[in-house]
Amino acid sequence: MDRLGGKVVYSHGMKTRQGVARRLALFWVIGAAGLPGQMAASAYGIRQDSGQPTGRIENPASATNAQAASVPAPPPTPSLTAQELAPSFGGEKAFTRPWRDSVMGFSQSSRVLEVLVAGGQDIRKGQLLIRGEDEEESARLELQRMRADSTLQMDKARKSLELATLFYTRYREAESRGGTNKQELDRARLDFEASEIDVGLAQLNQDQEQVAIRLAQARLDRIRIVAPFDGTIDVINVDVGHSVTENDKVIRVVDTSRLWIDVGVPTGQTIEQGLTTGGKAWALMSLPGEPRVYEGRIVEVSPVADPGSNTRRIRVEIENPSRLVAGVTAWVRFTEPGGDWAGRLVRPDQAAARTAAADEPSRDPVEAGSKAR
Repeated sequence: MDRLGGKVVYSHGMKTRQGVARRLALFWVIGAAGLPGQMAASAYGIRQDSGQPTGRIENPASATNAQAASVPAPPPTPSLTAQELAPSFGGEKAFTRPWRDSVMGFSQSSRVLEVLVAGGQDIRKGQLLIRGEDEEESARLELQRMRADSTLQMDKARKSLELATLFYTRYREAESRGGTNKQELDRARLDFEASEIDVGLAQLNQDQEQVAIRLAQARLDRIRIVAPFDGTIDVINVDVGHSVTENDKVIRVVDTSRLWIDVGVPTGQTIEQGLTTGGKAWALMSLPGEPRVYEGRIVEVSPVADPGSNTRRIRVEIENPSRLVAGVTAWVRFTEPGGDWAGRLVRPDQAAARTAAADEPSRDPVEAGSKAR
């Protein structure tokens, strides 16, 4: 080899051999790494680039379905809430409340002996709810009833009158035959008249004893809380053993079978629309689920306008057989909504029908048995 060009040829040859070595090493690594992949592919029957069959028949439809299943479904479009629909509905914003709402306490200081109800419980008018320290008043009431039921004084007065009548009659007979004097006859007459007065006094005392029962009952009621109407217990603020005064709020009872909405309506609008008692009203309530519009009626129209806000109070009453929650936001209007709102309208008769259908027991024995379980 030429010594002059040997360096160039040698240097070029070294670079060539190094490049070949690198390429061979790269191919070896790729081949070593690809061998397990090819073996795994052959085991599972995956089609290779060579186009050779793997022994497994592929279903293009299943592949398409698998690809479609891997794509996440779009989220459902949320329905608009009553708050979002309020601008298109219009009306005046207000709040619903129970048509009967009573916050009660004891009429005098006492200690709670017994709590007979719980929050959320339905009650009946006249039902005893909370009992205070009433042993003394209960005994006094029982004693008074015994006195009022006793007729001994009346019986004694009547017997005395009967005896006086007998003597007076006989003295008059004897006086007609001349068998007695005038003094004895006058005495018998006075005894008879006094006995009649005693009967009247006995009757008066008996009536007074009956009235005293009412007084004793009123004293007992001061330390007992009784349901003033049919309704539901909202909250109880005491427990057994608590000492309370006549200023403490002990229990709240509400009746949500009807809802009241006091709406402040512009004075001019009330005059232009001629709002009067008995007129109709429509309320959109902010409740979960599909927004509904409930039809009600006007039960009160204030005869005086508020000069500060230039509004009049209009009270709307809505039948609530399904026991919708009171105290929610509502938008009230006094013209019937049309268009798309007609499908959201719930009239009083429709609400009652829905409630009756929900309360009606199932006629299917299997379904009835499942509900019973």
